[in-house]
Amino acid sequence: MSSPKRRTYDSEFKQNAVLLTEDPSRTVTEVAESLGVAKDLLYRWRREFAAQCQRQCKNDPPRQLKIDPPWKN
Repeated sequence: MSSPKRRTYDSEFKQNAVLLTEDPSRTVTEVAESLGVAKDLLYRWRREFAAQCQRQCKNDPPRQLKIDPPWKN
């Protein structure tokens, strides 16, 4: 008897799922149920993307944006 194959998700699916969890009108549980994944998996993806973002921010030098105030136009 063979065991069921483990599902794999591409990074685009994970990123979109994490973005859906940021919607304040939906809970993580609701998003997980609508996507057919475990809520614990969504929480893990959120942690992974947060860590990835911190690493990228650490490697990128700070940028200064030059924005003219609207009253100077």
